[in-house]
Amino acid sequence: MSVFHIKSLTLENFVVFKERTVIDFSPDLINNIEGGHSNNEDQSNGIGKSLLICAISAALFGKGIRFQYLHDYITPSNPSGGIYVGLELEDENKRILKIERWRRPGSDTTKAKVWYNNKQISQDSTTTKADDLISSYIGTTYTNFSNCIFSVMILGFMKL
Repeated sequence: MSVFHIKSLTLENFVVFKERTVIDFSPDLINNIEGGHSNNEDQSNGIGKSLLICAISAALFGKGIRFQYLHDYITPSNPSGGIYVGLELEDENKRILKIERWRRPGSDTTKAKVWYNNKQISQDSTTTKADDLISSYIGTTYTNFSNCIFSVMILGFMKL
């Protein structure tokens, strides 16, 4: 089984990430996500830091950490209802596992596609088949992933 690391995350209309935003996780880069509310520059809550974990979870498993499904991350300020999450993982041999999940504006259906080494490996765009395929490639489940995330987050919150 391959060991993957996150190469990039692409978000569009994902809560506070309105415009298409690509976050590069290359090992030679440092990502600095910061910001402040317009009414209190010292407050950094609501900027989207933990939403990155939600987006990674939504891409990998079709379920987020805060909310259950991708469509739950559509905000009232996005009247068309379109949303996009793309995740690229790279293995030790530089092969890319690319996952895309989206919901088109006005649609009630979430779609997914999966590529490995630039070849589409998902037979169709149904989310259930994509979920099973992704889990087989990355070697973990949503339950294991979320338990790991919560075990780290709870310790961090306890230190505050």
